[in-house]
Amino acid sequence: MISSEDVRHVTFDKAFQGYRREDVDDYLKQVAQAMDDLAAQNDDLQKKLVMLAQRIEKYRTMENSLSTSMINAQRMGDSIIHESKQKAAEIIRSATINGSEDRTNAPQIVSASFEGVRSEVLLHALEDKGVYVSSGSACSSNHPGISGTLKGIGVKKELLDSTIRFSLGDLNTEEEVDYAIGVLGELLPVLRRYQMK
Repeated sequence: MISSEDVRHVTFDKAFQGYRREDVDDYLKQVAQAMDDLAAQNDDLQKKLVMLAQRIEKYRTMENSLSTSMINAQRMGDSIIHESKQKAAEIIRSATINGSEDRTNAPQIVSASFEGVRSEVLLHALEDKGVYVSSGSACSSNHPGISGTLKGIGVKKELLDSTIRFSLGDLNTEEEVDYAIGVLGELLPVLRRYQMK
């Protein structure tokens, strides 16, 4: 490839009625300058290309890192969901849902008994976690002691003092219910270590 130096040092033979030397020299200077400008632009573009390649590599590394993080987060989320489902299943197995299973029950109220855990203890433990429930039955909320209503619907004697009531409204969300189940899953094994005698 011809360089600007080649253009600057090129010589022409003088011929009779040939080109004027000054014109040729002036033209060669212009060509050399244009070639210098192109070479500078090329160098600048090469540097920018290297910088862009480095940025692309950096972004690829970040993309791979983000992808790995997202995959790990998904796996962790799946693991948490699986563990929560196991806890929920354990709670359901260990809980006794009180009342009839037909449509005569109030659908927004769930009365559940958890053997081996006093209702007042569980009530306060849930309250500490931001889950608010009641103990006993709604019909006996103004009368301390064992609820006659619970006895009346056939709750076993050993569960009468282990019953709490969840009252749900239209502002409660599925996430709140999931949270309450998860908290129960954490608390029940701990509280059962101190079972009622």
